Amino acid sequence: MIDVIVADDSNLLRWTVCRILENADGIEVIAEAGDGQVALELVERLAPDVLVLDVSMPNLNGVQICERLGALGTPTGVVMFSGYAEEYVVREALRKGAKGYVLKGAFAMRELILAVRAVGRGESYLSSRVSHKALDEQVPSSVLSS
Repeated sequence: MIDVIVADDSNLLRWTVCRILENADGIEVIAEAGDGQVALELVERLAPDVLVLDVSMPNLNGVQICERLGALGTPTGVVMFSGYAEEYVVREALRKGAKGYVLKGAFAMRELILAVRAVGRGESYLSSRVSHKALDEQVPSSVLSS
């Protein structure tokens, strides 16, 4: 079983994410938070396998939380669940320790379950829209079309 904490400042979105994850096999939501400081305290106290975290949170943002968790040496893997697709935001989150990044959108919930499972196994996961953008920036288009 993968223990998960969900942190998002939108009550409706947080509730929805919790219900969807709870209905996925092998995933258990053990707590939820509406602000960054509370999320950090919950992770320190409960040591979940995965923290699903919005980038934009009150008190501490998602990147700050990743940085603090890294400094604490916690084994909790972070999946960023965000509406921000900008490369610099994704790159900063990953550099600070996030193991997954899923964009909110039409297929986000299916991808979020995949990301939680991957990060729960110690792997990484990038939303398809983020990974395509990263590939486009890393590999010249002439190589991709060959």
